[in-house]
Amino acid sequence: MSHSCYKYAINRWPTYYLAISKRLIATRPPRGEVVKINREIISCNSLKELMEVTQLHLQDFDNINVITAFDRVSRLGRKQERIRLCNDRAFARLCQLGALKSEAMTGHNLSHMAWSLAKGKLKCQNWQYLDLVQAVKTQLDSNIQSLSIEKLALTSWSVANYQQLKTDTIIDKLARAIIRRGEQIKTGHDINQLYHAFAKLQYQNNQLYEVIDRQAGLHLETFRIQEAAGVYHSLSILGRDNTKLWHKLSIFIRYHVLKLDGRGVANVAWSLANIGNKDDIFLDNLKQVALERMKMFGPDALAVFAWSLVSLDYFDQKLFDAIAKESLKQLSKFSSQNLSNLLLAYAKSDYVIPKLFEGIADAAISKLPFMEPQAVSNIALSFAKVNFDSQIFIDTLLRRMNQRNINRWKLHDLADIMYFFAKMNSCDDALLKQFDNVSIDDWLQGSQPTRFMPHELVVRILWSLIVLNTQPKDILSTVLSPQFLQEATTACGGALSNEMQCQLHQIAMSVDWMNQDLNLNLDLLHSDLIKYRQTFSSSAQSSLSTSYSFHVDVVMALENIVPSEFLRSEHITPFGYTTDLYFETDTSGAAIHPEDLQSMNQTYQPLPDSNRQRYVIEIDGKTHFLRNSQEYTGPSTLKSRHLEKFGYNMIQIPHFEWANLKSFRSKLQYLNRKLGWKETTHSA
Repeated sequence: MSHSCYKYAINRWPTYYLAISKRLIATRPPRGEVVKINREIISCNSLKELMEVTQLHLQDFDNINVITAFDRVSRLGRKQERIRLCNDRAFARLCQLGALKSEAMTGHNLSHMAWSLAKGKLKCQNWQYLDLVQAVKTQLDSNIQSLSIEKLALTSWSVANYQQLKTDTIIDKLARAIIRRGEQIKTGHDINQLYHAFAKLQYQNNQLYEVIDRQAGLHLETFRIQEAAGVYHSLSILGRDNTKLWHKLSIFIRYHVLKLDGRGVANVAWSLANIGNKDDIFLDNLKQVALERMKMFGPDALAVFAWSLVSLDYFDQKLFDAIAKESLKQLSKFSSQNLSNLLLAYAKSDYVIPKLFEGIADAAISKLPFMEPQAVSNIALSFAKVNFDSQIFIDTLLRRMNQRNINRWKLHDLADIMYFFAKMNSCDDALLKQFDNVSIDDWLQGSQPTRFMPHELVVRILWSLIVLNTQPKDILSTVLSPQFLQEATTACGGALSNEMQCQLHQIAMSVDWMNQDLNLNLDLLHSDLIKYRQTFSSSAQSSLSTSYSFHVDVVMALENIVPSEFLRSEHITPFGYTTDLYFETDTSGAAIHPEDLQSMNQTYQPLPDSNRQRYVIEIDGKTHFLRNSQEYTGPSTLKSRHLEKFGYNMIQIPHFEWANLKSFRSKLQYLNRKLGWKETTHSA
C-alpha cells in the first residue's frame, strides 16, 4: 500500500481497516526469511533504526517478529523518545499488526507480549496502540489456564506493572491458576516475581500466599541472595513479617549478607524501614556491604537505601558521604522520584552536602517540566527543610506553577510548594494573585487523604502567603472564623496540632483586626487565639538555636553598653515570641527595668507607649539564613515584621557580620552603630 493510500485508510478507519488487515497478513514468509528479519530487529540499536526495519519488512512479520519488535521497543530509547514513538506511522502499523496476530498467539507468546508492554510503559492514545493493548488483554484472559508456572509469574509481574493490562478478572484467574499449579513453583526467580506482583497489586488472598510460602520454604536453599532480598521486600509490603517464611528469610539473608548487590541491600533496608525494625547489627552489616560495593548501586538503590536509613534513624557519616559521592556520578540517570527520595533523606538527616544539593537542583531543573506534582513538592519541601536556595530552581518552579492554575494541584502538593516559597522568602505576583480566586470549600472537598488533614493544609498555605506578605481576603476571612476553626478541631480529632496552632497565631498577628472589609470578630475567637499564643510561646522557647559561644560573646560586649541588671536574655514578649536579648530605655536614652506586660489581654494590639523605647536584640546564627546567601529565611523575616509592628526596635546581628569583628572595640562600635547611638553614650 502506498504511503498516500495508507494515510487515507488511517483517516477513514474503520472503513478501510479490513483492507489494511488483509494486506498485512496476506502472505506467510518463508521460515528462513523470518529468522533473518528477527536478527535485523535484534541488532537495532535505536528506535529510529527499529522503525526503519519495521517499515521495510512489516508485511513479512510473523508472530515472533512482532513480539521481538515490541521487546526491542521496551528496551530502546529514553522516555521522551518513546513518547514520540506514539506518533510514528510505522509504529502505528506495527501495533495494528500485533492486534491482528494476537488471536493466533499462544499463551507463551502473549505472556512475552504483555511483558514488553509493561516494560515499555508507553502512554500512547492512538487507536492502533489502544487496540493492541485491548487485544492482548482479551487473549491473555482466555489463555491464562494454558500458561506454565514460569509464564504465570511473568504475566503476573506484567499485569502488576502496567495499569492498562490490569483487570480484577485477570488477577483472580492468575491467582487461581497459581494455586492449582502450586507444586510447580520451585525457583527463587518465580517466587520473587510472584510476590513482587501481588504485593504491588496489594492482593489479599491467604490461600495464594500459603501456597507460595510453602514452596519458598521447601526450595529456599536454591534462592539467589538477590531473590531472597526481593521476596523479603514484598513480604514487608504485604505486612507478612510475622510468617515463618519471613523469619527463614531473615536468617538466610543475614548468613549470605556479604553477597548482596546494591539493589539487594536497598531492598533489605527498605523492608526493615517499612516495618520499623531498627536492627543495628543488621544495619551495620548492610553498611559494610554498601561501602564495599557502592559502585554496584544504581540510582533507585541509592535513593531507596538513603531514605531507608534515615527512616530508621540510622546515620553514619562515612556511609552517607559514599552514597553522595556515587549519586553525583549517576545523577543524570536519576528519575524524578529518585531525586526526590535522595534529597528528602539528606534533608531529614540535616546532613547538607552542598555539591550534592546543587547537583540535585540542576538535575531537577531539567526534569521539572515533566515531573509528577508529588515529586515536585517533595523536592521543594526538602530544600525548604534545610533552607537550601537555588535561584534558578526557584525561577523554574515559578514558571511551572504559573503554567497551571493552582486549583489543578492537589492540596498537599500545593501546600508543600508554597511552604518552600515561604522559607525561601521568594515568589512572584502572578502566582500570589491566583490565591485571590480560590474556593476553600473546593479545596476541602477535593483533598485526598495524606499525612495532614485538609484544614491543616489550608492553614499552611495561608501561613505561607502571610510570610510572603500577602493576605488573600477570602482565605483569611474563612480561616479566621469560628466555623472553620471548629471544623478543623473536629477533623483533627478534637485538638489542633502544635504546628497548626503556631501558624494560626502568626496569621492572627499579621491581620489588621480593625479592617471592616475582612469581617473578623476578635471577641469570638479570643479564647482560641489565647490558647494558640500559649502553644506558640512554648514552641518558640524550645526552638532557640543560636550558638552558645556567639550568644555569650554578644552579651559580654553589650553589657559594656547596657548595664547587665537591665538586660534580659531569652525574654518572652506578650506576643509569644522569645527574643535573644531585650532591654528598655526611657525618653532620655537611659536603660531602665523592663515593664511587665505578660498579663496583657489585647494580644494583637501594639504595646502602649509608656514613654519607653523597647529594644530586641536578635543574635542570628546560620539557621536564620538561606544556605547559599546572606538572605534571611521567610520565617525570620516574619518575626522581625511582627515585632516591629507591635512597637519594638529590632536589632539583628548576623553571624557573618559578627565574625568579621576581630577586636573588642570593633564589636562595641558595631553595637553602638546598630543601636543608632554614639560610642560614648550609655557606656558603663
